[in-house]
Amino acid sequence: MKLHHLPSRPQFQALLAQPAVARTAHFALYRMPVRASSASAAPPPGAAALLPVGGGEPPPGDIWIAAMLPKRWARKAVTRNLIRRQVYAVALSRLQRGAFDAMPQPMAYLVRLRSSFHPPVKASAAKGQAAPVQATRGYPVFCSAASAALRQHVRQQLEKLFDRAAEQATNTAVARTPPPPTGAQP
Repeated sequence: MKLHHLPSRPQFQALLAQPAVARTAHFALYRMPVRASSASAAPPPGAAALLPVGGGEPPPGDIWIAAMLPKRWARKAVTRNLIRRQVYAVALSRLQRGAFDAMPQPMAYLVRLRSSFHPPVKASAAKGQAAPVQATRGYPVFCSAASAALRQHVRQQLEKLFDRAAEQATNTAVARTPPPPTGAQP
């Protein structure tokens, strides 16, 4: 089992073409199988872009992950790097715990930041100085762009995101399972 990074634009576009499988207040998660589940089934659209560069079948149990962090929502590079590192750390810890073992095939995941962790700053009347702003929408205000509190909050959101995706996957698998026979039929 190994964690791979998705570095290219076609890979991101292929994942973004899929519907989001889970959302939190700040993140959206996209998931797509890297290859078809059986030899006769065709891979989903865009899956060719996800295959390893050398070609061939991806190793079983491996996952591919990417983080999309627009400057619109995380203006400071230090914040984007903190979030990116947390995305990869959470995915790696879940891989090591076996949380992805329930997937019947190798999967690719994209975590997209969809809102800011920092509230907007209002300009005060005094020569462009920023006035302190209280927490918006119930979210805390963090003291710096890479504080320990922000790191912990990001990690909690990412754990919740992956938990929701796993729950959605098990609910989908249960819905696809045919009911057992109720009895002998004439």
